[in-house]
Amino acid sequence: MADKKILSQLSPAQTLKIVTKRLPKVQKSLALLVVSLVGVRLVVELKNDIEITGVLEESDENMNMTIQNAIQILPNGTVRELEIVFVNGSHVRYVHIPPEINAVRHLNEYVSD
Repeated sequence: MADKKILSQLSPAQTLKIVTKRLPKVQKSLALLVVSLVGVRLVVELKNDIEITGVLEESDENMNMTIQNAIQILPNGTVRELEIVFVNGSHVRYVHIPPEINAVRHLNEYVSD
């Protein structure tokens, strides 16, 4: 397919711009990338310096997330294991995408399905 050949020649930023142009307005944000990561183990850093590591069960366009089999690390170093955690998207500072995930390819596959 010619589109894939063209996309492979672009930078990740250019590719992401093209991919998001094809999406409905609600899905034109990086929150869509987080939504596409359902089932992936990731790290979420919150604005209050709490870090949560676990498997993303679900996420929405506001980056509200449900994370299962979570490990929560508090700013004082206390570690807690939690079966399930709900994270309010407005509290998210960073979502650390695992290094084995190619964000552009992953997002392209998600929007193609």
